[in-house]
Amino acid sequence: MKGTIGIIGGAGRFGRWFKNFFECFPIFSEQEILLSDVGAEMSSKEATKRSDLILVSVPITVVPKVLEEISPFLTQEKLLVEITSVKSHLIAPLSAIGCDVLSLHPMFAPSVSIAGQRVTHYRFQNTESGPADLLHDRVLSVLREAGALLVPITPEEHDRAMAIIQGLTHLSAIALGGALEKLNADVPALQALSSPVYQIRMAMVGRILGQDPRLYSEIATVNPYVKESVEAFSSALKELSGSIERGDIESLSQIFRSAGDHLGDFLEDAQKESDLLIQKLALLQKKGR
Repeated sequence: MKGTIGIIGGAGRFGRWFKNFFECFPIFSEQEILLSDVGAEMSSKEATKRSDLILVSVPITVVPKVLEEISPFLTQEKLLVEITSVKSHLIAPLSAIGCDVLSLHPMFAPSVSIAGQRVTHYRFQNTESGPADLLHDRVLSVLREAGALLVPITPEEHDRAMAIIQGLTHLSAIALGGALEKLNADVPALQALSSPVYQIRMAMVGRILGQDPRLYSEIATVNPYVKESVEAFSSALKELSGSIERGDIESLSQIFRSAGDHLGDFLEDAQKESDLLIQKLALLQKKGR
């Protein structure tokens, strides 16, 4: 089967990643891949007109504008794929366009392999069954073939979960980095004194702070549920701060126990998994000496 894939935002990191991915895991037996981006020779409108499958890989806040531009050319035999990290603000526009939409969220950075990584998915079925069914199923099929773990989820469920998984995790790392800056901490010296468990924690902070600030700021501000996560985090810090200011060992211990109780059986799994990471890091450091 012949077909054309158009990638809007083809010069970005995930745009390039999906180009390489579709070359390794073709959607069509004979396919052409068209790239559109700011300053590129091919416009998003032209790429949409000429493509059977259109993938939108642009910043979160730019997606609505792109959808408005290409919407007149999205006919029912086409499939639109979007991969944003926030979904709620797109429900109305994605439900109103003239073709089916496969809403994906690759839960990994384009610098790592897709094998074993989670990809959320949801289908906006805006047309009757037809060619889009085959394209929808084919995209999910090649993702599975590449080793992705597919997770079906509604846009609202997605954003509520991401407010914690991404929003809370990102912002706590930014806050920790900001605290180190305010303390004028000598990070290399601290790392030299740290055990592997703290080095792993700092590696995750460094990994997040090494990413695109604009992307992470958009995730935090566009997702309507992140505010609730931040308020909970801020409240938890205030409770801890109050116990420390009072020198209240018992209240701090109770906060510790209560948080652990909420995690339940995950505590045991976390111990096992983190032990493996710590042992692995220790071995790598030993070999590096």
